[in-house]
Amino acid sequence: MLISNRCLYSCMWIFIVSSATFMSVAIIGNLKYPDANIINGNAKKVVIKKDVTNFIKDVAIDTKYQKPFFPDVEQDNVKDLQRNDLPQSAYDIKKIPKETEVKQDMKEDMKETLVKSDDEITVEEEIRSNQDQVQETLKGMSSSEREYYKMRTERVNPFDYEFLVKGENICEPHDPPYLVLLCLTRFYDIENREAIRKTWGSVATTRSWPLVNSKIPTVKIVFLFGGPVDTKVKQSILEDESARYGDIVMADFVDSYVNLTYKVMMGLKWVNTYCPQAKYIVKVDQDMFLHVINLIRYLEGIDDPDPGIVLGYVNARARVLRSGKWGVNFDLYPPTSYPNYTNGNTYVISGKASVKMLKAAEHMPYVFIEDAFLTGIVRTVVGLKIIDHQGFARWNDPPPRICSFHNPFRIAATNTDDTLKESLWKALKYRNLKNCYDAVKRHRVA
Repeated sequence: MLISNRCLYSCMWIFIVSSATFMSVAIIGNLKYPDANIINGNAKKVVIKKDVTNFIKDVAIDTKYQKPFFPDVEQDNVKDLQRNDLPQSAYDIKKIPKETEVKQDMKEDMKETLVKSDDEITVEEEIRSNQDQVQETLKGMSSSEREYYKMRTERVNPFDYEFLVKGENICEPHDPPYLVLLCLTRFYDIENREAIRKTWGSVATTRSWPLVNSKIPTVKIVFLFGGPVDTKVKQSILEDESARYGDIVMADFVDSYVNLTYKVMMGLKWVNTYCPQAKYIVKVDQDMFLHVINLIRYLEGIDDPDPGIVLGYVNARARVLRSGKWGVNFDLYPPTSYPNYTNGNTYVISGKASVKMLKAAEHMPYVFIEDAFLTGIVRTVVGLKIIDHQGFARWNDPPPRICSFHNPFRIAATNTDDTLKESLWKALKYRNLKNCYDAVKRHRVA
């Protein structure tokens, strides 16, 4: 009997200690991972202090999700959140809610996300009706790889961010642009933006180009910003350039390298909303020099079959990296190579394809390698024709020579700072290559 009582007391103590340990782990877990409740869809309002610096570095956006976990983040609360702690599969369609306060009635939320306009349904139907033809182009792939390229039935990658600076008056309905130049930039790159506005981007306001006397089609330039606007300096930059130039567009997502795909999706959404009549869309990085006239002349001489084209310097069957700066998780993109895609520093998309591109991008798992995702994966899903043009720049090209744009073939060059942009612009004013070289020798250009 004594032994039995001792056993009973021992069991009771083990039960009490185990229960206390379990409760402690649960409490600590909730403190350390405050987003766990949100992922399970049971969250109440979660308040976290403000600072996004390390959050962008470690978590920013897990490529499965469409938003930062918390818009307002403090470093000491999130430094323990590592990417490995988060779900990695792109096939899970759970979403982090737009706000940190989640409605309790999740069924109503689901109903709201399923409501689609007639136009959205039509675009989806058009893309899906082309899926058999798309699969024909993928015959060299395995069956599992071809399966990846089937557009998802749900919006697994929705772009629901709002425009904080709309730029709604940049395009005019009575004068639809031939080109819309979407230039990706960040707040403190002021000199580069100024140099672009004075040189190749000036065609948007002056409708002129060195030594060109013929009428130039309408061109619009838009500088794309992400957030956050978390300092007075950033706010003043935004207000000043918006007031002076009116060429700024900004959306409320965290501007980081892993969100680069979202930045271009933002540009497509802006075109679809405020400039839907654009003939062509040009995505261009701010370190580029773009010969707008050479590009227009080339585009005017080619066919643009339905559903549209993607034009640029093509990378053929590039291998997928699984680690490093450009590493992509297998669960997000199982194939071992990308479909042909253009270098991301500059490429062209048919305006008529922009709605389908954005729609397909929202229905495919997020890949942060922007050029491979949009001009490779999404282009393949939509069925756009890709055109290789060696006059565009490779990602690793050296800075161009001063007179290198004195030919009709060269369209873009990379690694150009504000000083080099101005020198290249001055060089275009010389009537031929010889005069340009002579001027360089006399140190009149550089």
